[in-house]
Formats: sequence, C-alpha cells, structure tokens
Amino acid sequence: MLLKVLLLLNLLALNLTAVYLYFKPAPLPPTPICQTVCPSPTSPRRSPDEGGPTPTPLSVSSPQIYTKKSTQVTYIPVPGNGSQLSYDWYTLTTTDFYFDTNDFPGLRAIYFEANIRLLNGNGTVFVRLFDTTHNFIVQNSQIQTNNQISTAVISPPLTFHPGRSLVKVQVKSLTADTAIFDSGRLKLVSEY
Repeated sequence: MLLKVLLLLNLLALNLTAVYLYFKPAPLPPTPICQTVCPSPTSPRRSPDEGGPTPTPLSVSSPQIYTKKSTQVTYIPVPGNGSQLSYDWYTLTTTDFYFDTNDFPGLRAIYFEANIRLLNGNGTVFVRLFDTTHNFIVQNSQIQTNNQISTAVISPPLTFHPGRSLVKVQVKSLTADTAIFDSGRLKLVSEY
C-alpha cells in the first residue's frame, strides 16, 4: 500500500509540474539600468558636479508648406516716338523715362517691345535702350527689322543696372534710309 501511495504522489507531482510549465509566463528580457538613467553615447556629457541624467533634446521638424507662386505681367509704356537718318546711334530725346528695379518686388524678367520700321524698307533699322544715369547700353535691348511696315519686335530678357535709371531710346540705320521708332514698352514679369 505504501507503494501505491508513493506512486500516486509521484503522478500528482508530475501533473502539477506539467500544469506549472504550461501556464508559466514567458521570461522578460533583462532591462539594463543604464537605459533609463545613463546618457546616450551621442548626447553631450555633463560634468560630475551637475548630476542627474542628461536630457536628450527632442528634434521637432516643422511641416513644409508649399505655396503656388503666381506670375504677374506689367507693361510700362516708353514715351514718345521719333526717327532719324543716321549711321551712328542717335538718341531720341522725346523717349526718356525713369525705371527703378526696386519698384517691382519679385521681378524675374524684363523685355523691351517696340514697333519699329524703315521709311523705305531699304536695309535694317536698329533700336536699343541706353541708360544715361550709368552711361551704358541696357544689355540685350538691341532689336532690329528690315520692314517698311511698323513691326512689333521683342528683345531677349534685359539686364538693368540695379536701382533708378534714366533710360532713352537710340536708333540707327546701316543704309541711307530713315530709322523710325513708332512706340515701345517694357514688359515686366514678376513672381509672387
């Protein structure tokens, strides 16, 4: 009988062990103390007299805002008109105007548009802008045609001296024909 009791206790112990192992929670990985108290290798070190954990700065990035830019075109008329029979550049005195690049924020490009012609259509008429304030030709302002009928001609983008300038129109012809400037304007392209 003692043998039966020992066998029964042995079976009971085995069952209890099996139940324990079945319901036993999984062990947690060890957490080092340094993970919550010690500074990270990338954070600046404090001197021993400051004490306490080293705070790690938060990096906050602001959202990027994209705004669609709008393009605006403005026209500035060039006053006056004129003509001249000249092989050299001749300044048309009635065409002077002031232009200030600072008056147009967001300015991206400037073009010179003019209606020009030759009196008889023999040869070529040349027209350009001259900055009398800084005494130089406005870069890329020279345009030309060989038509007897007034023709609209547009320059490539101009380069003005920064600030305020007194500008005049100059004309010339390479042949014995009269160069005529009928009208003109500046086309300003701005972006906001």
